[in-house]
Amino acid sequence: MDEVVTARKESWNKWIKELKDLPMVELADAISSKIMDLLARRRMIGRIRPNKGGGANGAASTSTAEYLILKY
Repeated sequence: MDEVVTARKESWNKWIKELKDLPMVELADAISSKIMDLLARRRMIGRIRPNKGGGANGAASTSTAEYLILKY
């Protein structure tokens, strides 16, 4: 269980690394913006790849979804 917590802490710290020195209000706003961007990307991926079935469209959608995930 400690490994999971440690991994989550490291992931969180990496995610907000460049934001840590901001004043409190700006920090909260920046984190909120990052979360909204993440949710928007997930919605876009859901629209690109609405089902998890394979097929020709599935292959193209996967590469697009992977691009969106890796881009950020």
